[in-house]
Amino acid sequence: MRAKEYLSQIETLERKAHRAALDVNKYRQLAVSIGIDTSKEYVQSSGDKDTVGNAAIKILDAEREAEEHVKRYVERKKIIIRQIEEIGSQDYADVLFYRYVEYMTFQDLASLMHYSERQIYRMHDKALTVFDEKYNAFYA
Repeated sequence: MRAKEYLSQIETLERKAHRAALDVNKYRQLAVSIGIDTSKEYVQSSGDKDTVGNAAIKILDAEREAEEHVKRYVERKKIIIRQIEEIGSQDYADVLFYRYVEYMTFQDLASLMHYSERQIYRMHDKALTVFDEKYNAFYA
């Protein structure tokens, strides 16, 4: 794994956490919509009748999964931010932070940092190289 892939984990983990939260909401909405049809006569069957209980279990499982995704995201983000801050050059740290933590485009970075877009690309490449040299053993 290279620095770029390592740093991009933040966005990947954030997306997974977001999808897990959407699943929780979906299960909650389904649980609210569970109803009983009293217009028909029912005969005894061996089918599972505890739809509310099953829905509650699915919600709890989805919540646990979402919490795990959020926990992984927050922990990895803290580690990566600390590593970025310790890179040495403030410009390199800014480029990596705004690119991989704040998801800024190179054009927006150039505007924010008052450099040309081409300079930002060069700075980004050099920052990734420095990051790789410093932390490659951590994520290799």
